[in-house]
Amino acid sequence: MNGDGAEEGEALLHKRHEALQVALPPSTHEETERKNAQKPLMLSYALAAWAWRSWEFAVALLLIQLSSSSLRLVSAYGLVDNFVRVAFGGSVGGYVGRRCIASGTRNFLLLQNACIAVSAACAAALLGFKEELGQLGSVRWILLVSTIGCGATSSLGSLGIQIAIEKRAIQAMLRDVPSALAEANSGFRAIDLTCQLAAPIVIGLLMTYTSSLTATLMLLAYTMLVWVPEVRLFQRAVHLSQPLRAMSHQEGSQGEKDPPNSAATSSSSSSRSSSSWRSMAGSLRSGSSAVLHSFVVYGRQRVMLASLALSVLSGSVLTLGFLMTSYLHWGGLTEAEISVFRGVGALSGLGATAIFPMLAPRLGLHRTGLLGTYYQLTWLTLGLSPLVIVTILQPDKTPHVAGIKLSAQNLQRLLIAGMAISRTGLWTFDLAVTQLMQDLVAPEDLGLVSGVAGSLDSLFFSVSFIAALFVADPGLFYWLMVASWGLTAFAASLYTIFYVRTSSTPEQ
Repeated sequence: MNGDGAEEGEALLHKRHEALQVALPPSTHEETERKNAQKPLMLSYALAAWAWRSWEFAVALLLIQLSSSSLRLVSAYGLVDNFVRVAFGGSVGGYVGRRCIASGTRNFLLLQNACIAVSAACAAALLGFKEELGQLGSVRWILLVSTIGCGATSSLGSLGIQIAIEKRAIQAMLRDVPSALAEANSGFRAIDLTCQLAAPIVIGLLMTYTSSLTATLMLLAYTMLVWVPEVRLFQRAVHLSQPLRAMSHQEGSQGEKDPPNSAATSSSSSSRSSSSWRSMAGSLRSGSSAVLHSFVVYGRQRVMLASLALSVLSGSVLTLGFLMTSYLHWGGLTEAEISVFRGVGALSGLGATAIFPMLAPRLGLHRTGLLGTYYQLTWLTLGLSPLVIVTILQPDKTPHVAGIKLSAQNLQRLLIAGMAISRTGLWTFDLAVTQLMQDLVAPEDLGLVSGVAGSLDSLFFSVSFIAALFVADPGLFYWLMVASWGLTAFAASLYTIFYVRTSSTPEQ
């Protein structure tokens, strides 16, 4: 009987083991593979995002120092930067969609880092030889143009990296697992916001407690040293992910087929690299017909109004970006103080990456986006209203509220507090629209549509810099803030129209 009992016990354990195996999802191995591939992919993206966020913060402060406290150089940089994105954003997206993802990402990483390095080197020369260059006006202007031109061109690399890694690669890996895709999108946004939080603080502290020249040279060294690790980590992710390997092999065979009597194998690597750069340059020189086609494809998308609403928000100066950073510096805040304010805003935005994966399954993507955009509008209204009322309607009075003197600095603190809290809504909205695009846009069109969306982001971003050229006096900056509130309200209206049109459609 003991033997029978032992056999029955073993049989029971065997059945339980089989039941446990049945209960486990069949894709456990695939899930492990995805997680292992996501780690180097996100680390590669983080290294690139740190370089971009550092330069984005540093260049505004450098240009305001070099332009005698005028917003004109900062505005010129913003215009050139966004003109490049508008002109070539669709081509960048098309290139990412057609090119082998491995070689395409490598090229964009190199483009971003090399252009930032050259721009930083020119800015360092302007800072280090300020007196000497004051007597050499032509050389100074060449360096200024190079600083602005190369820095702006680096944004193409940044855009290509975002499309290739944050949108296309992760969508290929997780298109069949919506919950994992939502978590991954939140993870990438958390990386970007963490860099937006930490990088300006590091640069601001270096500028405040050492010098602007030292900070610029350190950023120059970082961008030169980090390219190889970025590429190696991305290659590691491709090696670990079966969908990325399949995509890379498929695109490589389509885009890099050689004729039967091709060159010797020893020269194949350099030939592929040369072909890759020629293809990239050819894509960026695409004619007006290709640009028109990309916008036609974008306009046909169901998610077009939601994407357009997100792009409209790029025209706001209520973001602690280039212009707001320069305005706060003009107002007497140190680089370290400004970096802390930017960090608080980024920290608030990080909240969105924590709550989005919980909100999206419960409310659905459409309602989550609606909640995010009106949350942002509400807090911007609360933060901006006191400054508008006092500055515009009562410029000669200093009111008191609950015994607190509403000085210019206190009004700015209220504004910054409203902006910082509103970032949670902004990034919740951004994440919702990003996943709506991944869900509703065909995979073969995603790169193209993302490129056009990036161009529209830059187009609206340019509007703020054009306005700043006409309102170059920082003392009148509040008019740009009021206009930015109007853009935010308009974006909320666009998304509301999208929501009403699609609310009857079941979410996937």
